[in-house]
Amino acid sequence: MKNINKEKEKWNKQKNSGRKKFILIHGVLFGGVLYAVLYSIFTMFLHPKAPDYTTTQIITRFIAYAMMGGLAGVVIGSLQWNAKVKKFGK
Repeated sequence: MKNINKEKEKWNKQKNSGRKKFILIHGVLFGGVLYAVLYSIFTMFLHPKAPDYTTTQIITRFIAYAMMGGLAGVVIGSLQWNAKVKKFGK
């Protein structure tokens, strides 16, 4: 029961900061940017031609992954917001 109260208190603070900020932080930043960094690293190490990548190719890939991750992060952040509103109410 205490965990639910703590979660509700945390949600109230997040809710007060606003939907856009919540989506930006929890969706885009933690979801999208983290995805871009991890996916860039994994593809560099797991791809057989990774040593042949130029700096420009690495930066281009990272930007592409960041854009895809950012868009996915907006969706994920919106879904998280809606789930919390449904769970705790407005």
